[in-house]
Amino acid sequence: MRLNDKLVSEMRVLAAGGGLAYVATDEGLYIRSLENGAAVAEPDAIEGIGDTFIANMGSYDYDAEREPVVAIDTAGTVYAIPLGESSASEADPETTASWRPVLGEHRSVHDFPTTGDRARIPDRTTLGFEPTAPGAQTRSSIVSADIDPVAALEGISRRLGDATFFDPAIVLGGSSVRPLAVDDMRDRCASEPLACELADMEPEALKTLLQAGALPAIVGGPDGAAGTDAGYALVAHRTSANRDEHAISSVSLSTGEVIDTIEAGSEVGVGVAAGESTILTAREFIAEKGQLIVASPEGALSSFEVGRTNLIGMPW
Repeated sequence: MRLNDKLVSEMRVLAAGGGLAYVATDEGLYIRSLENGAAVAEPDAIEGIGDTFIANMGSYDYDAEREPVVAIDTAGTVYAIPLGESSASEADPETTASWRPVLGEHRSVHDFPTTGDRARIPDRTTLGFEPTAPGAQTRSSIVSADIDPVAALEGISRRLGDATFFDPAIVLGGSSVRPLAVDDMRDRCASEPLACELADMEPEALKTLLQAGALPAIVGGPDGAAGTDAGYALVAHRTSANRDEHAISSVSLSTGEVIDTIEAGSEVGVGVAAGESTILTAREFIAEKGQLIVASPEGALSSFEVGRTNLIGMPW
């Protein structure tokens, strides 16, 4: 599966639905068929936006509350693309007011957490890792009742299965960043003085700034593990202690058993629900190779190529 005919850029799966996947890159927004990876719309040929598109990953996102993919063009117009469709129309005033302050070139891939040492899973518990044994380079999965690492030291955790990993990280899931909201400002008040000032403003004054697009982006991200609705978590890890090769494994949340493993790039994106499946991207920076990885409802993993490589695996 190819997203473009150039080198692979930064990329982020925004959403999937109606048989389509929406992938934001630094070339713009690509819309692809989930059935066979076929091109549905290229960045400069999305009906409704056309050549006013912006070639920047941060200009696109997914509104989990209203459920369209959102985009902003060079004139500052905010568009909505319903899931399952490939054409855009100007967003309603409420969506525009929520997203115009957030979308833009000031956002980069670094604003979006994609993996974590710990992540929420169902039943109010947390999945994490601990050394398999004192001094061991491998780590084992643990389930804890609290995300605070101190809780694990106090015995409020249990080991999940016998599988071990080198340098593991949990693939995060859920929607991407939320639109700017007063609650976000209050949550960040302790560490960001500007957030306190905004949270204390009169509602009408804050609404005026929001509608004018004069508020800074305050970015939030997913903190849950991808795939947990299907009973597994996705773990990104190295394949050995002494080689810089990476993989993604699906791990059963009931037994800790590794369901499937697939070779993958070291730069992994968030997991996005696509019906009962989960999709994510992976990219190998040095080799300039990218993948769109699909995890089935049973945890089986498959991969489509993203970007162009030649007969010897090079991208030129």
